[in-house]
Order: sequence, then C-alpha cells, then structure tokens
Amino acid sequence: MIHFKPIKPGVLRDARIRARVKKAMQEMGPEIQEDFEKTTATWEHEPKFHIKLTDFSDGLSLEVYTQDQIYAWVNDGTLPYRIYPKNAWMLVFPGTFRPKTTPRVIGSGPGYSGGDLQFRPYVYHPGIEARDFDLEIEDIWKPKMKPRLEKAMKLAAKECGHGG
Repeated sequence: MIHFKPIKPGVLRDARIRARVKKAMQEMGPEIQEDFEKTTATWEHEPKFHIKLTDFSDGLSLEVYTQDQIYAWVNDGTLPYRIYPKNAWMLVFPGTFRPKTTPRVIGSGPGYSGGDLQFRPYVYHPGIEARDFDLEIEDIWKPKMKPRLEKAMKLAAKECGHGG
C-alpha cells in the first residue's frame, strides 16, 4: 500500500510580497533617475531629481521628479513670449542657436550659440518646443517594470512555499 502525504505550501503572506515589490521599486528608482539626469548632462544649470516611494494601504507608488522650473519649461514647452532688456537699452545676443536637447531623446548634446551679434530693443521668442522627456522615460520603463515586479512577486511566493 502506498500513502501520499500532501505537500501544503505555507500561507502566501501579503507583507512578504509587498516587501519584495517595494525593494524592486527602490532598485528601479535610481535607474530611472539616471535617465532623467542624462537629459541635462551637458547643461550648465543642474536640476536636482528626487525619488519618492510612497507606501499606500492599497499599493505602492514610485515617482522620480524635479521641482526645477527651467526643466519644466524645457520638458513641457512654453508658449511664444517677448523678452525685454533688463538694466540696458538693448538686448545683445548671438545670431545662431542650436539647443542641447531634442524632443523625446534621452540625452543632451553640446548645443551651439554663436554667429554675428544681434542688437534688438526686444525679441519675440517663438517658445520652447516640448522635449517630453518624462513621456519618453515612461514609455521606456513601463515594459521594463512589469517583468521586474513579477519576478519580485514570484520570489516572495517561492519563499512562502508557493511555486517552484
């Protein structure tokens, strides 16, 4: 006669899964922050990016953000606007300009400002074309996050005796 003894996995502990998922998100935060920092690598102005992991009762939230106004203007774009001189009669600026960044490109190049000097009582700036770095980084990271979070959940389940 053969007797089978059932193998019963341990209770799937929500706290263990939550801890594993939280750890995975903490590991991804600096990687995402790095992508944002690449967008300003050649800027003289250095925006500071922050990582915020919030633990809600019904889930976790990971944010990488900056409160830098100049970054917001470049990322989101601006409407056309006029520029007037301050403490001078005329604006003086180089006649040729090439930006350091490109819409939806995670990186920053040298840019260019030069050419013949221009003298104007004011200029009508055409506005800044939105770079949408945040949207591009989100598009890059969404497909990366799912398998990493699933792996964390499977590892937690295995630690509880579930899965193989």
